[in-house]
Amino acid sequence: MTLTIIEKEAVLDGAIGIENLDALINFVADTPEARIDLESVTHLHGGILQWIIEAKIPISTLPKEESCRAWLDAAGLLEAKQSTDPSFSA
Repeated sequence: MTLTIIEKEAVLDGAIGIENLDALINFVADTPEARIDLESVTHLHGGILQWIIEAKIPISTLPKEESCRAWLDAAGLLEAKQSTDPSFSA
């Protein structure tokens, strides 16, 4: 997994494993208005998904990978993004 911080956004790339959860938690704790870009994610560990749901971290860009989008949809995150972003299309 690659985690790149650009201003107030954590850009995630590749397979997102649980070993990176601490870095994400610290980024969000230290960054007001933090958001996550999941566009290039190919796999999302269940623990990371649970944290995104519980912490209500805004997702700026949804993953291109269909299986990752399906998990986000099952968690209700696609619907939440759609209601807050008028330009969103699933």
